[in-house]
Formats: sequence, structure tokens, C-alpha cells
Amino acid sequence: MAELWDKVEFDLINGVSTHTWVWKQCWNSYTAREKDYEKIARLACELWPHHSLTEMCDEIKEIIASENDMIFTLYCYKEMVGFAHCGVRKDYVEGTHSSPVGYLEGIYVKEKYRNLGFATELVTCCQNWAKSKGCKEFASDCEITNDASVKLHQRLGFAEASRLVHFAKKLED
Repeated sequence: MAELWDKVEFDLINGVSTHTWVWKQCWNSYTAREKDYEKIARLACELWPHHSLTEMCDEIKEIIASENDMIFTLYCYKEMVGFAHCGVRKDYVEGTHSSPVGYLEGIYVKEKYRNLGFATELVTCCQNWAKSKGCKEFASDCEITNDASVKLHQRLGFAEASRLVHFAKKLED
């Protein structure tokens, strides 16, 4: 009889694909702790490679200490595989009609862990935190050319508010 179980395939467990269900058994999300700053900074350097590890460590420490920012981390077993940084913005946020607004400042999941629901979990944590801070809306941005991020935002229920091109010019003395 045991040999038969090797041949059984399940498509859904409690309405969730078996692939996603199995992965969700091994991961947990947490609010960032001060001792996590270097691990988060290493992942942040993968997302923003133009920053040095030292710069990212300093910035992550500031974010963790801030009352208006939060970082959530995602672990698969004991490995940190992703993070999301969210904040509360009190200035005008493109496409919103209230203040304060929760804002997804950055999100990163290691490539081999993508498309498994981890980003959704991180954004859900961020949205719940923003609600606890009195926010009625949640916003984000991404580079126009980052198709994967645009698709992720659309899957997560974000509506595109606008597309901007920013310009800068040096002024002569």
C-alpha cells in the first residue's frame, strides 16, 4: 500500500496549490531585529547594487530604529530569503487621496524563491503594519523598465497611478 502513495498527486490542499502549500510549511516572516541588519543589507545590495555594504548597513540600522519605517524579513528554514521595507509618508503620494499613506519602499526575494508567494506575504505584512499606523492607502513605485516588478505590483492589486520621467540640470555659478 505504501508504494501507492508515491504515485498520488494532489493539485490542491485547502484551496492552495500543493507546490505553494509545501513551501509555506517551511517559511516564516518576522519584523526586522537589530541583529538582522547585516543580512538585510546583503540582500539590499542585491536589489540596489550601486550601494556599498557599509552604506546599506548604516541605512538599515536607521530604518530599524525609526518609528515611521518597518522592515519585514522572510526566512525559509534558517536562511533569510527576502525582505520588504515599508514606511509612512505624510507628504503627497502620487495616485493617493489621503494622508498618511503606507509606502512599499523596497522589496526583494532571492531569485530561486520567487513566484512562490513570498513577496505576497511580505507585502501583506507591510499593508497590515500600515493599517496599524492609521493609513487608509498603500502605494509603491518601481522603475518603468522593471517588468517583473510592474507585474508583481499588478498581481498584488496595485493600480498604476502614473509614469514619470525625472530630469535634472546643473546650474552654473
